[in-house]
Amino acid sequence: MTGIGFGINLDSLRAQRMLSSSSRSFAQTSERLSSGLRINRASDDAAGLALSADLDNSARVYAQGLLNVNDGISLLSVSQGALEELSNITIRQQELATEAANGTLSSVQRGALNLEATALTQEYNRIVATATFNQVALLDGTLSNFRLQGGFGVDGGI
Repeated sequence: MTGIGFGINLDSLRAQRMLSSSSRSFAQTSERLSSGLRINRASDDAAGLALSADLDNSARVYAQGLLNVNDGISLLSVSQGALEELSNITIRQQELATEAANGTLSSVQRGALNLEATALTQEYNRIVATATFNQVALLDGTLSNFRLQGGFGVDGGI
C-alpha cells in the first residue's frame, strides 16, 4: 500500500482521476459521433464554432430566400395564367367583331355575337378584378413596389 498513514489510497485516487478523464473523453467522442459534428461547443474550437454558427445562419437565411423566390415564381405563374386568359378573350372579341362586320349576317345573328362579346367583356373584367396571389391583387393596377427577398439585406432582394 502506498498510502501515508491517513487512510488515503493514492493508487485508488489516481485510478478514479484517470477513469473520470477517460469518461469525459468518451462522452465527448460519443457526443461528436452522435451529432455528426466535429464542433459541438465553444470548448471544442471557439473560432470553428463561430464560423460554423455563421454558416448555419447563412444556410437558414438562404433556405428561406429560396422559399421566397419559389413563392415569387408561383405568383408569376398565376399572373401569367390570368394574362393568357385575357389574351384569349381579346382574340375572341376581335374574331367576333370581324364576323359581325360581315354583311351576310342577319340582325339576330349579330345580336347573338354581341351577347357573346358582352359576356367575354364581363369575364375579362372579372379576371382583372379577382386575379390574386395570397390576397394580393395582381392585375387591377394596385400592385407596386413588389419585392422578392432571396438573401441578406437590400442586395438580397429583387
